[in-house]
Amino acid sequence: MLPVYEAIVNSAARLCGALMSCVFRFDGELIHLVAEHNFSPEGMHLYREAYPLPPSRDRLIGAALRERKPVNVADVLENYRVAIGQSELGYRSVLAVPMLQDDIAIGVIAVSRLHPGGWSHLVDYCGSRRGVSCRDGA
Repeated sequence: MLPVYEAIVNSAARLCGALMSCVFRFDGELIHLVAEHNFSPEGMHLYREAYPLPPSRDRLIGAALRERKPVNVADVLENYRVAIGQSELGYRSVLAVPMLQDDIAIGVIAVSRLHPGGWSHLVDYCGSRRGVSCRDGA
């Protein structure tokens, strides 16, 4: 894991009050998991087996990439029939925020908690921002 991604996942979890966090990069075709924070060994194994994968096969992270705006899921068990890693990691609520470079989605920062409940306070805080703006080298 590159130090910049490690810093992002650690900071995202701390700032958002999340139990777990991860960073995905998008190369224009596939989503790649590049960093994670506080994943169980079983969950990490599952994610390493699942990715890379096309956005069409990941409804949650793929939606953040396609729509270029945060995806706020209060309860994945109510909103998704199957969510990658949910049974292994036990997360219930997820916030996926796209990383944008020149208005092009280049990745996603995702945070999650074990209990249901939305992330409206964070989405409202961001206001009209569509995602995290990235510069070269990010």
